[in-house]
Amino acid sequence: MQRLTLIVVVEGQSENGFFKRLLGEHLGLLDIDLHIPIIGTGKGKGELKFRSFAQVCEELHDFLADRRRPYVTTFFDYYGLPTGSRLGWDFVPPAKSRGGVDAIEAALHKGVRNVAGALGDRFIPYVQLHELEALYFAEPSALAEVLESPALASRFAEIVEAAGGCEQINDSPATAPSKRIQAMCPTYVKGRSSAAHAPRLGARLSVDRLRQACPRFGAWLAGIEALALSTSQSP
Repeated sequence: MQRLTLIVVVEGQSENGFFKRLLGEHLGLLDIDLHIPIIGTGKGKGELKFRSFAQVCEELHDFLADRRRPYVTTFFDYYGLPTGSRLGWDFVPPAKSRGGVDAIEAALHKGVRNVAGALGDRFIPYVQLHELEALYFAEPSALAEVLESPALASRFAEIVEAAGGCEQINDSPATAPSKRIQAMCPTYVKGRSSAAHAPRLGARLSVDRLRQACPRFGAWLAGIEALALSTSQSP
């Protein structure tokens, strides 16, 4: 079977550490080679909030132009996207909603196609409804264990139930998924270092449980997995 290169462009170190451990082996078994660069690395300030929409589209085009002809997707947090016209993100509604996420993905796809032309056929935009930490709540007991606070499992489960699902956990900047975890477990560490929790959670959480508990994330992952089948059937 022909191997496929997938580039998942992320915002920071936590996403990089989490997805390497969560998806590296899983996608490798499907003959998908996973690469997880951080947006803006080597181009000044790396955080997405400092980059214009035009810069982001250009950087995504650069990944698409790689000689390996990769598929390129994003994992950006709606929660932290820039807003307003100064950097060209005026299409991002300040009030977060599922419909708003779909519209942002459409704008990303259009922006990349305008820059990349036909290369944009290999671009799959994805914006997480709130932030990476929402996925951690898919397995409350595993989250509590990795945080070395097993007594918190029931509280994490209550948060999911009250919100109506992992991907719905967010109703203010003070109660975003990461803020909830930090409030209950001050020792929570972001990033991908040996002390960080993201890589450990990536290794501990079940891909199948994540796709069940987080249907929007699950649909994105299913689309990535389907690329392997379509590539193997191409002439």
